[in-house]
Amino acid sequence: MADSKGHVFGFFTRDSKDDGVKIDKTDLQSKRAVQKTKSTGVPTKGFWGSDRYARQTLDSSKWMGNQYLLLKDPLASEREAAMPSLSTTPPLNLASTYVDNSISKDSNTPILSEVMTEYAIDNYNFQPMSGLAAFSRFEKTNIISLPDRILEEYNSADSITNMGILKEIKRCWITIDNKLILWNYNAEDQFNLGPTDYLTIDQFKHTILTAALVKPKPGVFVDTVSWLLLVSTSTDIHILAVQNSTSFEIFDTGMSVSTHGMAVNKFVFYEPTHDIFFSGVGEGTNVWKLSYSNTEEWFHRKCTKECVTRNNISAVVPSGGNGFLQMIPGLSLLASSSSTTADPKLPPVNPKQETIVQMEIDQTRGILYTLSSHSIIRASRIKVRQSDKSVTLSRAVVKNPFSLHRDLSTTTVNVNSPLVAPKTLKIVRLEAVTNQESSHLFLVVITSSGCRIYINGGLSMDDGITLFARHLKFPPPERSFYESLEGQLDQSDQAGALSRQLPKQVHASPAELKKVQESSKLLQNLKLCHIVSPGIFFGVIPDGPRKTDRLFVSTPDFGALKNSSIFVEDFEFLDTSASAIYDIVQLSAGLNATTTPVGYSNVFASQYTKPPLDIAILANSGIHIYRYRTPDMILEESLDEITFNEFGLRFGTSEACSTALYLACKYGKIDIAKNKAAQLFVTGGKRANLKTQSPIPTVDNVELSDRFYGLLLLMSRLFRDFWSNEVFKLDPRVKFGKDGYILEASLKELKDEPMLTGVTMAKADIEFLLCSLLIIIQFLEDHSKVIAGLSAPGSHDLRARSKDQEICLQAEHIGLNALVKLLNTVKEGFSFLLILLDDDEQSSSFKDTMGFVSLQFQADLSCLTFKDFFVPDDSYVQQLTKEILTSIINKSINRGNSVDFVANVLQERCGSFCSTGDVLIFKAIESLKKATEANNKDEDSKFKYLHSAVKLMEGTSESLNLEIISEAVGVMLQLGFYSGAIEFLLNVVNNSDSAKLAYKYIADGNMLKDDPKKKAYEKRVSIYELVFKVLVDVDERTVESIQKVSLTGDLISEGAFVDENGKIVSRFTQLRDESYRTCFEYPDKLFHFELYKWFVSQGVGEKLLDVDTPYVLPFLEENSKKGIQMAKLLWLYHAKKQNYFAAAQILYDLSLSTFEIDLANRIQFLSRANGFCNCVCPPNLRQEMNQLSSQTTDLITVANVQDELLSTILKDPRIGTDAKERAVEDLNGNILGISELYNEFVEPLGYYELALIVFKVSDHRNSEHILTQWESLFNKWQVEYNSSDSNKGEPFYVYLANNFIATGSLVSDSELLFPIAELSKICCKVMLSSEAEGDRAPVGQLIDMFLKCGTSYEQLYYILKGVIESNSYEIYPGYTKHLKGEMVHLIKTWYKNDKRLRDIISNELIRSLSEYSVEADPINRYIKATGIPI
Repeated sequence: MADSKGHVFGFFTRDSKDDGVKIDKTDLQSKRAVQKTKSTGVPTKGFWGSDRYARQTLDSSKWMGNQYLLLKDPLASEREAAMPSLSTTPPLNLASTYVDNSISKDSNTPILSEVMTEYAIDNYNFQPMSGLAAFSRFEKTNIISLPDRILEEYNSADSITNMGILKEIKRCWITIDNKLILWNYNAEDQFNLGPTDYLTIDQFKHTILTAALVKPKPGVFVDTVSWLLLVSTSTDIHILAVQNSTSFEIFDTGMSVSTHGMAVNKFVFYEPTHDIFFSGVGEGTNVWKLSYSNTEEWFHRKCTKECVTRNNISAVVPSGGNGFLQMIPGLSLLASSSSTTADPKLPPVNPKQETIVQMEIDQTRGILYTLSSHSIIRASRIKVRQSDKSVTLSRAVVKNPFSLHRDLSTTTVNVNSPLVAPKTLKIVRLEAVTNQESSHLFLVVITSSGCRIYINGGLSMDDGITLFARHLKFPPPERSFYESLEGQLDQSDQAGALSRQLPKQVHASPAELKKVQESSKLLQNLKLCHIVSPGIFFGVIPDGPRKTDRLFVSTPDFGALKNSSIFVEDFEFLDTSASAIYDIVQLSAGLNATTTPVGYSNVFASQYTKPPLDIAILANSGIHIYRYRTPDMILEESLDEITFNEFGLRFGTSEACSTALYLACKYGKIDIAKNKAAQLFVTGGKRANLKTQSPIPTVDNVELSDRFYGLLLLMSRLFRDFWSNEVFKLDPRVKFGKDGYILEASLKELKDEPMLTGVTMAKADIEFLLCSLLIIIQFLEDHSKVIAGLSAPGSHDLRARSKDQEICLQAEHIGLNALVKLLNTVKEGFSFLLILLDDDEQSSSFKDTMGFVSLQFQADLSCLTFKDFFVPDDSYVQQLTKEILTSIINKSINRGNSVDFVANVLQERCGSFCSTGDVLIFKAIESLKKATEANNKDEDSKFKYLHSAVKLMEGTSESLNLEIISEAVGVMLQLGFYSGAIEFLLNVVNNSDSAKLAYKYIADGNMLKDDPKKKAYEKRVSIYELVFKVLVDVDERTVESIQKVSLTGDLISEGAFVDENGKIVSRFTQLRDESYRTCFEYPDKLFHFELYKWFVSQGVGEKLLDVDTPYVLPFLEENSKKGIQMAKLLWLYHAKKQNYFAAAQILYDLSLSTFEIDLANRIQFLSRANGFCNCVCPPNLRQEMNQLSSQTTDLITVANVQDELLSTILKDPRIGTDAKERAVEDLNGNILGISELYNEFVEPLGYYELALIVFKVSDHRNSEHILTQWESLFNKWQVEYNSSDSNKGEPFYVYLANNFIATGSLVSDSELLFPIAELSKICCKVMLSSEAEGDRAPVGQLIDMFLKCGTSYEQLYYILKGVIESNSYEIYPGYTKHLKGEMVHLIKTWYKNDKRLRDIISNELIRSLSEYSVEADPINRYIKATGIPI
């Protein structure tokens, strides 16, 4: 079933061999780029970065003495953080947010060194009589006795011996004169040590002083050499190669360098550059560097030394004198090399000579510290030259006891204490503090009195160092002090159960405690000490009476620090049963939870994932191994309610529940212990309760129980090491640019190989975590009935509970259910990764799977964190997971497995990553593949498989993403399954949105930005667009087939025929008609609306006029208000359906709409509307139709005025171009009101003709105003005539007549707007002026003007007759005579054109009328004679 490329379903997979190496910058990659380019620097305040020392006062509220006084609820900081809503957040997102917050809290606990300096009194929990009992911090786990043969030689009085521990290779080294013994203290059988477990090297010629282990420089030795063993003798240094991979072997490299003049007894190693520094007795305070290489030249040996604290020749020659050289054979120098901390049997040689007794390197800051025999500290920066990578030291900063005393005097420390007197102060140990533990604290100085001086520091750009003694911790009070206090306690103690089981707490006033601490001799003569990060102080003091060494440890209470920002140390003496102790060595990694100061000291967070902290005490009796007791070990060894309650008081009840849950699930514990731990988890701690009382309690107002937070803590601490890490490893050849994005050029080196090479977690780690999760899940299932809230609330008897308790139980169930779902999801996610890595352990398995994934998807997968992988926050992440799933199935099928088999295995092991829907999809893909194979072979089988595929996919519509749907439809189109593809798409979109969220989104108005319903709507639209693509495809194929038939005439090959109308009908024509029919018949309103929008966007909106569905009219009505095109289609639709009133109403509304429609089209719409109003309509609409007709007519009139106004303005030569453009903007659009037209345009511009029309439209009745407009109009005509040269060819009366007729004809039907009597007088007066210029108007000109304006003969006759009869004065000389002449012309013209007048008046009377008078007026005479008006 696989194709030539190995792909099983070619249309559902991508070839990883992209044509061009192009990676799009997706949101995932942008997120990673931001993280890569984000600054990780920690800002500091000057050199000190803190002002806490200014607040060191004797504050009793901060003092705890020897008891635990929690300043606040230990759960408060955990629960005060903003929590997600229980009622609305989906379970997985809810649990993920809780885990994020828990991890963040664990990673942001206070900085130990900063909290410590807040106290002026040193808080110790020290019980010298009873000890710490169940809460002891360390336990002895093993004693490894020295082999008998070592003891025999070591106890020899004639032998010079030394010893130490090389923890990296698990060997103890012992020197006996010139013999070096390497003993495997980790060997299983210490009585029968093999040759590699007890190795003796006796090839050295001189007495061995010390030995040290360092890492080799890269490229110098073969890869199997993992360590170099440095052996210093009295005359030289030798380098041995250590191979410790498969077997333990030591080789002589032949490299050595002479050290004549000094006895080298100190080595330190600088990891960043692999440089070795050393010092020795006889060289004062100088520091040397040991160099080696695999080449030897004339002036450069393979192994050389160089003094980095001196110049010139003294840099290669030791400074020891003759006296010193003479002392070497006696080896008395050996004793001086360790006079402060080493073998007490060897006396110092020269106490006055200052030598280096300790060297210490801060690997993170690059600072070399040295401590001299005079208690002087020197600090130098290790500088690396960029040119040749050579290493030098900067000028040393010196701190002596007096400068330390001076610094401390500026703090609240009592510098008058005899313990810090500068003359007697002796420093025995330096402890460098890395910048991971503290950004301000650089160094801890330990004195012989047991005081610890904390030195802050700062670095400058010019390699400078600043050191300042910031704080001092005194040792605990002496035993006698506690005995006196405990005696007082015994007298007042009421013996109870708790006091009999736990150590008694002693109390003292702050002032009293401060006094005894400042003079305490408890740790006097401290000879050996070591601080294990973070802040665990080990030390050895001599026990004079017993002549033995006593080992003590002072451990910070990390629980008090985490929960309440309180600094307390648990101080205790450990039983070593040894007379002499030589060394304290940390065997395992530290307890730090983070690599930053904040959260560094939270040992609770790392207790389940980090190996135990083991400390080796090298003594004369052997090696004593002590292990730090993590909180779970404390509770495990005293698994009872008393310890559980005390545990909760000290560390918090949620910590107690979390630890109990861990012990209940711990592998290898007996059932009794597990059951007891389970009981403590189920019954211990606080139950869920309301945060605040409310009349109507809700789940969001509930503070969840300690069981919930206990489970959350356990989960978050199992997850914290990988939760934010990336899931997949990138090939090392893939590089990133400065912007944080993948460099596409680097991908070319991959050629055909995948970008991803594996998973960032080892398979064994995944299996371990998977087993742990399975155990926790099983525990929760087994105890679901007894853990309140774990099972559904309905399974509990709630009748006896109050409403508040019911709400609390519901909230608890929501929270616990979310955590359980996350546990199962992570479990299945790890199972999925194991399947991806493949159980057959083939090295190419992962690469084979990635071969089916494109480079783009691989690049995006490389950005995924485990949190994103387990709880994806968007669909694209889910799509990436599906890509891997598809690739796994393709790879498995290539190996011969069936889809059912592979899918069932995936579903069984990781159901959330391969759901039932995924299985159906894969089966549907297989059916599509079979349909493709059956194409052109068996049509019945092809459609059978197609229908099967469609049915399978429709059954899992919600699981389908757009890409799968699109590719499936692509296959269907290739097989000619158009109608089926359309129906499939529409069924899928409706099945996946059965709640009609998309409809609700539309109904809500699309106003919410992050509306969850928006996704449903967008998915619908995306699938609708696929339907449209199907329609486009079938349309194009139809056109192509018809064109092909038209060109070739071959009907058979295209399955075509000619119908009765002579049209060619091809096979695709039928498919097209069937496809559109499927669309039109499908009952999905939203689809129809989108389909109709698509018609309009394609320029074929007129098709809607032929569509007969119940959705067309609602679509047009809804969208007609959004665009003019839809509005036009709506009135056309109504007109076609003979709904004339609706069509007219739409046109009327369209003319008044705010759409961008010019005035001409608005007038056209009104004209059409007026026409529809005159059409037949139902009787019930006749009144409304008439009303609409009246409104339309009025609006047309105003629109015409506006149109005439616009035309006039455009023709007006007085108006500039810009003003005309503004006029077009104002007038060539919306129809304005008649008043606005007059006030804003007509009157200001002096358009008197238009003013008269406006008066007519607005029914203006002010006769004086009207007459004024006429007078202004006549004056305007006269001025225009006189000012224009083009009018000189015609008389004025002709110009006047033309303009008067044009204007008068518009208003002559209104007596108010066309006052004939007044106008006749004005006309006569104006024409008289033209006569004065020689242009005499003929008789009858006035009458012709009025008649042409539309005035009737009768109206004109009676008005002029009245003017003549009532005229009492001459407007100008001859005025009456002029009117009488016009009257004669009127009567004759009337008679000529009116047959009725000719029938009642004789022609002779008319012909004989030459001069008018009332008496001679034939018409007047007839009226008087007959009494009948004409």
